[in-house]
Amino acid sequence: MKILLVDDDVELGSMLREYLEAEGFSATVALTGTAGVAGALSGEYAAMILDIMLPDMSGIDVLSKVRKQSRLPIIMLTAKGTISTGSSGWKWGRMITCLSLAIRAN
Repeated sequence: MKILLVDDDVELGSMLREYLEAEGFSATVALTGTAGVAGALSGEYAAMILDIMLPDMSGIDVLSKVRKQSRLPIIMLTAKGTISTGSSGWKWGRMITCLSLAIRAN
């Protein structure tokens, strides 16, 4: 399965990519929301892991743009300690922390 990782943190993106590849997935890192939208709509990926904070647009904006044209499975990732239930991301799907991602991947 080919996964698109959208995260501007080069070190974290590399770590997540290595982890996913060790688990048998193929992963590509995109560093901006613009690249994430393009990748998600390319039809090349089976799923996307999307950071909520990106340099050129928010992860919520990326999610909104992708959802207008695709039903690609997307996991929202946040490094924040807490996630507000009032966040607009909840209407699009589930958001999880980095720790939750590691636990779910296993």
